Amino acid sequence: MRQYKIIEIFTSEEARWHGEPLHAAIVQLVHDLKIAARCLVTKGIEGSYENGEIATGRLEVLSYNLPVRITIVAPAVESELLLARAEEMVADGIVTVQDVAVISHKTRGPFIPKHTRVRDLMTPSPQKVNLDTSLAEVARLLLSSTFTALPVVDEQNRPVGVISQGDLIYRAGLPMRLGLLAASDQEKVSTVIAALTPRQAKEVMTRPAMTIEQDK
Repeated sequence: MRQYKIIEIFTSEEARWHGEPLHAAIVQLVHDLKIAARCLVTKGIEGSYENGEIATGRLEVLSYNLPVRITIVAPAVESELLLARAEEMVADGIVTVQDVAVISHKTRGPFIPKHTRVRDLMTPSPQKVNLDTSLAEVARLLLSSTFTALPVVDEQNRPVGVISQGDLIYRAGLPMRLGLLAASDQEKVSTVIAALTPRQAKEVMTRPAMTIEQDK
């Protein structure tokens, strides 16, 4: 099973984001984030709103501000930014989210569009550590970010390796995944980090660093 989230936005035809219909702006947002998500916009034929307004397509009623539902299905690990942006954009509507277990996710083409380049997806100026950085500091950096790996650089700031969550678990003895550690009480976090203090990044990192040009 794969862990996904369903984000649903209940809004109306009149809702706008920077002058554009909200539903069109949300679809563009999902496209621009370049994540493995699907988005569906549906328009109701009738509905009512919190202010008592009734929306209908019947000719004898003048209100045509029909209800709109935007449904987004996205991998759980990629949904947090999407959810935060959606909350910011929806000035008139309701935003909901629920966990869902996906048993299959297939597509006729690749998840990443052919025109996408490394520079479109990469994080510019990422956090990094030195060869002598303690594993305790590495763990603190990873716990405070959304990343699960950090580049390791030498004295000339050249990448020489990568230290990941997997390196901490399988080579340094980290007893649990970072997500579970972050959810633990502070005493548990302090104990785990203290146990990592004596060792350095160069002892457990994966080397050599594999690099790629940003225009690939």
